[in-house]
Amino acid sequence: MSVLKTAFPLLALSMETMGDQISKFFKCPPDEDAYRLIVALLNDGLQWISRMNPSLEDTKLPPSTEANISRFAETILPAHIRVAFEADFVAEKPNLHKYIERLRRWRDRFEEKLDRRPPYQNLESYSPHLSEFRFQKFDDVEVPGQYLAHKDNNKDFVRIDRFLPKVDVIRGYGICHRRLKMRGHDGSVHAFAVQHPAARHCRREERILQLFRIFNGVLSRRKESRRRNLNFHLPLMVPLAPHLRLVQDDSSYISLQGIFEDHCRQIGINKDDPIVFALKKVIASLEPGRTGQQAVDPNVKLEIFTMVQETMVRPTVVLEVGLFFQVVILNTLANVHVVLVEFLSFILGVLPFPQAIQLPVRRIDVHHLCHDNEQPLPT
Repeated sequence: MSVLKTAFPLLALSMETMGDQISKFFKCPPDEDAYRLIVALLNDGLQWISRMNPSLEDTKLPPSTEANISRFAETILPAHIRVAFEADFVAEKPNLHKYIERLRRWRDRFEEKLDRRPPYQNLESYSPHLSEFRFQKFDDVEVPGQYLAHKDNNKDFVRIDRFLPKVDVIRGYGICHRRLKMRGHDGSVHAFAVQHPAARHCRREERILQLFRIFNGVLSRRKESRRRNLNFHLPLMVPLAPHLRLVQDDSSYISLQGIFEDHCRQIGINKDDPIVFALKKVIASLEPGRTGQQAVDPNVKLEIFTMVQETMVRPTVVLEVGLFFQVVILNTLANVHVVLVEFLSFILGVLPFPQAIQLPVRRIDVHHLCHDNEQPLPT
């Protein structure tokens, strides 16, 4: 960085100012932080139940969970709802079943509140400097992420002409972010999700991206792979700070979790019903009074799988997405992309969470993204 400042001081100043503006004005408000941490507490509780298989009615919360709740209520939670949260979780010590139910209720309330927000906001309300970037910059700045490509020189790189005046406000599963769009000097539009704070696994995810970029270089040099159009689809990820990064985003993608939640709304069930049903079935099948982890009967797993498919989530739920993906889901190339995600998940030991697998509505590329509490795998 010191070499850049010495050789190109105006470029370095423009880049630093742009990064500082994004870091300063695109932080998540307290409501979004509270929603993110409530979902994290809920996922942690469900994972502890699946790992220990306790009785839901008779089991108290672990001491570590109680400490996390108290710290969360004192530091992160907005003041106007702190009293109600402490009444539910701190003043009264709920058992495990009430704890999960109350967290689900709080999560649903936050989702309703966040979904009532306008879908976009004016960039000028966030940062007047970025809204007038074309006049405020001292030198031309390239669109972020282009130097991650293995190119010999930067003469064909797209430079930022200006930032588009609308900022999309996005609520995902357990996370919220802003989508910032840049228009290049050639007229192209480049959209990036501002992840602030970034996921805890983001550095590992970026190293995996580097590995697959090397693989793409090998595939591009071989005639047979070029003829079959074999390559890895790698969204750009640009870290701006240890707690902040830009991720290439596209509004045409939808996650498996989003498809599932839309399906649950259409048929009138709660999105947690399959998980709660499976947990209760597993706990009921285990030997009572025995502590520690127990093996689950495969017949019970098959019964749960069959019941969920017949009554809650049909096998054809992905086909309800419509548009382009519905047409090409049976296409060989689309199948190759989906199978490749699952294969690499197995090879790299990454759990394929439904909220992280992104399916295209108007394209064929499929990838796996890490947002907050998932392990990463982009393909």
